[in-house]
Amino acid sequence: MLVVKGTNLAAGATLTIHPREGTLLVAFLALFVRMAGSQLWSLICFALHQVRSSRVPQDGLHHQQQVLLRNSASQNRTLLELLRTSWSWRRNAKRALPRCLPLILLAVAHSAAFALAGLFSSRVATVLDEVLVRSEYCGYFKFPNQDLPDLEGASFDLANAATVNSRAISIWSSNYARECYVDQITPGCNIFARQQLLSSMDRSAKCPFAEKVCMDDQNGVVRLDSGPIYSDIHLGINTPRRDAVVYRTALTCAPIWATPFTSDIVGASGKDLPGDRFLYYYFGEQVNDTSSFANYTYEYDDYAARTNLLPYKL
Repeated sequence: MLVVKGTNLAAGATLTIHPREGTLLVAFLALFVRMAGSQLWSLICFALHQVRSSRVPQDGLHHQQQVLLRNSASQNRTLLELLRTSWSWRRNAKRALPRCLPLILLAVAHSAAFALAGLFSSRVATVLDEVLVRSEYCGYFKFPNQDLPDLEGASFDLANAATVNSRAISIWSSNYARECYVDQITPGCNIFARQQLLSSMDRSAKCPFAEKVCMDDQNGVVRLDSGPIYSDIHLGINTPRRDAVVYRTALTCAPIWATPFTSDIVGASGKDLPGDRFLYYYFGEQVNDTSSFANYTYEYDDYAARTNLLPYKL
């Protein structure tokens, strides 16, 4: 149960609770509105009583109204007594009904306003399939900062769990892409803020590498562009718009001649796993914000390729 109305974005304080507690919340809101209306009516009657009080002599109808305001228990009771008073004094006071009419209309308006407020108080709670989630179990899976041969005990168990988790995510992602990236709304695919993150595809893109690196500079090059992805709208992260993050990524895929840039197969050495093999592709150095940290572009690890399948990404 999501306590929010309007768009998919929470426009203010938002509370996510179970439907069972939601029913109790709606009942409490109705009682609270009724109690607030009763207390407000008491304040209104007190204010009117004080304003209407005067040292100037008044007739019996005026004093009768003052008694009703002073001893008012509820707007409905006061309304009934005002109607009786106006009828009883119709022959003994001048303009009895017109003099009682403002107080009668005030009681009717107050009663109607809080009756509607009680009815509409339930509308602040709405059952939706979108909820706010905050859990201590959400986050990234932290892999041990050690080489595989040095892992032991709890660190080895954690590394093994990370590998299993990575494979499970890969399988789940593949199934989700196959079932949910379709044209129609599919049951079971409404677990995220958006069923799909749409992207554009350019099949006539230019080769992003130097001349003669691509197998065909004119055909076979595809460029995928995610477009702007808003953290609040597309990813469902509940933040004000001014704090939202906009992410965009572009990926160009092109068949290239790999053989001239590929190393020979290199066997395991040092802390590598026994029997592991490596293949290095030299299309450019790997760099970070400050310097180069590897003279190859990609490393193919025979062991990792069989055990550590990462999810697909755009």
